[in-house]
Amino acid sequence: MKKLFLCLFVIFIETSCFATSNFDILKSNFEKCVTKKDFLKCLDIKYDSFEIINKYPILSRNIDFGYYHTAYKLQIGFDFQPGRFFCETFRIYLVTDSTDRIIFGMIQKLEGNQIEVAKSEIFRSNDIQIVNYLKSHKSFYKSLKTKEDFIKQFTELEIYGVACGIGGVAPSRAKQMKEFIQNENSEKLSSWLRELNPELQAYAIKGLLTLKRAGIHIKQDDLNIIEYLSVRNSNVYNCRGCSIGSTTTIKEIINQIP
Repeated sequence: MKKLFLCLFVIFIETSCFATSNFDILKSNFEKCVTKKDFLKCLDIKYDSFEIINKYPILSRNIDFGYYHTAYKLQIGFDFQPGRFFCETFRIYLVTDSTDRIIFGMIQKLEGNQIEVAKSEIFRSNDIQIVNYLKSHKSFYKSLKTKEDFIKQFTELEIYGVACGIGGVAPSRAKQMKEFIQNENSEKLSSWLRELNPELQAYAIKGLLTLKRAGIHIKQDDLNIIEYLSVRNSNVYNCRGCSIGSTTTIKEIINQIP
């Protein structure tokens, strides 16, 4: 009876281990990372069930109040069956403080087209620091944001650009910005200027300065924020024709406004 129990126990353990997904293995390791340096070391680990075949940052930038925002792309490969090699793609988002400590981290598994998100989970969240960040944001921008806003705006890649891809399609935010300019809707652009996301802020800057140069009055508070963002000079995720995923700076965007 004891031998039977032991055999069943071994089978259960082996089955449980096999059932652990690559997503869960990565997430479990990332949960142990306190700093971005720890996280980068996790990318160099040799895993038993898969190998990391590609890893690189797709976005790295300073944001407000001494914090940093980074997004990584990670591709792994594994033998699904003898002679059949499969790949999976992940995106990892980090927000770190001035001491390199991770205050927020999320892992996303991407669909086969590497665009849609199949699954996402938070692996680290320092609620106290996130609340402090949002308090500082409210104090400076006079705009109330929630933790949900923080998560959404730092884990969704907005694209800044005019025409993207082979067909030269304008991103949805670019279309909205154009409408705001045509309708002289400086209030909506002013709202975007106070968002957490640097791409939305970049669209707001272009829209407001375009209106200003057309003779439309822009509030001094908005102009002060634009000056601050110019000095902060964060990288912005953008597209340039068929090239999607490059970055430009806030200053470069301002200099390109006619």
